[in-house]
Amino acid sequence: TGDFNNDNKLDLAVANSDSHNVSILLGNGAGGFGIATNFDVGLNPVSVTVIDFDNDGKSDLAVANAGSDTISVLLGDGNGGFGVATNFGVGTKPYALTVGDFNKDGQSDLAVANSESKNVSLVYADDETYEPVPPQPILINEILFDPPSTDTSKEYIELRGTPGAILAPGTYLVAIEGDSGSSNPGNVQDIFNLSGKQFGSNGLLVLLQKGNSYAVNPNSNVVTNTGTGAGWGSGASSSVGHIGQSNANDIENGSVSFFLIQTTTAPNLSNDIDSNDDGIADGATYSNWTVLDSVAVLDGGTTDIAYGSIVFRKNSGGSVPTNATVVDTSFTTGYVGRSGNTTGATASDWVASIITGTAPNLSLGNASNTSPGSFASQPLNHIGDTNFAPPTNINYAISTTTPTVTEGNSSSQTVTFTVTRSGNTAIASTVNYALDGTATFTSDYNSIKVAGVTSAVSGTLIFAAGETTKTITFNVLGDKVTEVDETINLTLSHPNQLTPVTNPATVTIVNDDNPPTISIANKSGNESIGSLSFVVQLSNASSDVITVDYNTSNDTAIANVDYTPATGTLTFNPGVTTQTITVSILDDFVDEANEHFFVNLTNPTNATIADLQANGTITDNDTPGITISPVNALVTTEAGGSANFTIQLDTQPTADVTINLSSSNVNEGTISATSVTFTAANWNTPQTITVTGVNDGIADGNTTYQIITAKAVSSDAKYNNLNADDVDVVNIKSGNQVNSIITGSASADNLQGTSSDDLIFGFASNDTIVAGGGNDELYGGLGTDNLTGGAGNDIFVLAPNQGRDTIKDFNINEDLIGLSGGISYANLSITQSNNDTLIKIGNVNFALLTGITASTLNSSHFITY
Repeated sequence: TGDFNNDNKLDLAVANSDSHNVSILLGNGAGGFGIATNFDVGLNPVSVTVIDFDNDGKSDLAVANAGSDTISVLLGDGNGGFGVATNFGVGTKPYALTVGDFNKDGQSDLAVANSESKNVSLVYADDETYEPVPPQPILINEILFDPPSTDTSKEYIELRGTPGAILAPGTYLVAIEGDSGSSNPGNVQDIFNLSGKQFGSNGLLVLLQKGNSYAVNPNSNVVTNTGTGAGWGSGASSSVGHIGQSNANDIENGSVSFFLIQTTTAPNLSNDIDSNDDGIADGATYSNWTVLDSVAVLDGGTTDIAYGSIVFRKNSGGSVPTNATVVDTSFTTGYVGRSGNTTGATASDWVASIITGTAPNLSLGNASNTSPGSFASQPLNHIGDTNFAPPTNINYAISTTTPTVTEGNSSSQTVTFTVTRSGNTAIASTVNYALDGTATFTSDYNSIKVAGVTSAVSGTLIFAAGETTKTITFNVLGDKVTEVDETINLTLSHPNQLTPVTNPATVTIVNDDNPPTISIANKSGNESIGSLSFVVQLSNASSDVITVDYNTSNDTAIANVDYTPATGTLTFNPGVTTQTITVSILDDFVDEANEHFFVNLTNPTNATIADLQANGTITDNDTPGITISPVNALVTTEAGGSANFTIQLDTQPTADVTINLSSSNVNEGTISATSVTFTAANWNTPQTITVTGVNDGIADGNTTYQIITAKAVSSDAKYNNLNADDVDVVNIKSGNQVNSIITGSASADNLQGTSSDDLIFGFASNDTIVAGGGNDELYGGLGTDNLTGGAGNDIFVLAPNQGRDTIKDFNINEDLIGLSGGISYANLSITQSNNDTLIKIGNVNFALLTGITASTLNSSHFITY
């Protein structure tokens, strides 16, 4: 008691252990008191005393805080109020204190009785203050909600908070449905009433099912269901305050969210925190919750919903809160727990897994069924203790009998690391391993095995009780790559610990490959190819960057005439063994010998040159020749009509080339020039020759003749005596009324007439001529020709020594056979040949008229040209 507002009326000061404050109640002098005003002090205050510490005439307070091992001093303001507490450290669990001037300095000191440390602390007026650790947050530490086999007796819940603190009224752990099937997402499925339950001296509270076989750290507070119900029980059958949907005595699993909450309204199984199933926790029930911690699991259902601040989601299925941490897994989680003493909601703060084993000897699943994978196979032997803390009484060491190994050029060599543990080897333990270093897995080494089982570059070593060694083997691969010596390191660690548990061990792979040699291959190609690509090859790969300079030089080929000179530097990056040098080739039109040039290699780095030079061969593609266009189908007329042809060389000559020209029948046609000359300058310029028809004054038919090309004359041996083709010409007689003249070529032609009067000339080779609907003249020319006149009065013109023609539709009443070249009707022999008529000159077949009876032909069917 004391007069805290200086009104000469006694007031009260009360220490409140569970709410960590003191209450001041001002008296009215008649036995009544006003509403309490609360002031924060340390943890679990149990005793308070009053005195004027600063001699200002106002009452002050000193409070003993059993939970934080401190005392608090609060200076009064004389109006019933007090300042912020100043804290001093004392012994363990102070329970009483008194005031006195123990050092005779005229200032009030404090003596404190400490119940647990069994001593007395003296706090002098000038002692330094002590700021205690603030109350710890209340968190979900781990939940096993889907153990192997049956759930009954194996599930457990662990919460973390301030050591010794009692959970306030209205504190609950609830499980929320996440499945979207017959159940409704957002429904409350399980409720654990935690009000009044106390954390142990290590800050952990453990809830266990009835009939469990677990060993729990004695410094935690353990609450086990002793009610009539199995497992957790439900309602009246549960002594741990559990209520399950449909009286279930185990915890919801599959898609589920767990919330640790404080609320003024007790939750019930009819509550739905997401009544519209939009994935957002809201509504009257949720708005009354203060969420202390949460974690959620989704089992892969695409329409399932999670509500926690961190979600472990199988196969990316289901919806999650906007700001939640999402950890995608390939498995459905049955256990969630914090990694060590973490407090956050990130992926590194939590561990999720499928649990394996038989209770009480349970452990996390393998790396594929655990997130993060570094916690794989860790035992669940820490109930009521720090999660996954490595045992302090086990030591590890790494050794190898092959600290160095020469790689070789091929095959592989097996190397072994041996991990040995000592200390308390009677218990099982796990430790993570990782292989790293400058060597590369798959290219420098492979086939990692842990205790004979194929494994990865990182994983977990699992030691059974009594087991002291594990081996890690791998194969070092031989190669022919020149490189620096490489290392493979083995490091052991525990999850969430940066410091290795022992010194790493190293195996050094010693390189035995010499620097590569460089070679270049010869290349040849036609001068029209455009370029030649020379392949430059290393004898073996290297881990170094290799360079080599190159340039071209003349042999018989001349730079900028036959090829474009090239210089530069080739670079072989590590692992590359082939590069190319491309040299452009210049095409010309000179018929010449094949030519050669060189590609030279110089100035190598990180390699030597085995082949200094490559030979490039340019193959000539030019053949001397004379081109005349056209060589047939020229038409002149007796009226002086003319036709043109051109003549040129195919390649550039080394000397002038002269070609003489003449007409085979000057009475039918003449030429504009009797010779042409080509030089190295104009060899590919066509020279035009004009042929002009002549009227010979003789009543004859259309007459064919030739322009004769003599052998070329030149001091260029490749052109001298080269003879070009002669040119075929037909001179059309005067008065020949035709609409069109159609000519063939020296090849086999298919010629088609028009519907008007046509002159059709096949010239050389075996032609097929089909006239149109007019009165046509058909000249097969040299070769065995097929002639069809069609409708109209047609004339089929025949000449001696030009082959046998077949006239396919001779009409004895309309058509005529024209005889040219000095042949008359008297020279003919006309006989029957099966269904056809065969016409001969002597013993030489001249023509065959199909479907014609020989006896029906007479001189009236022939005309002389």
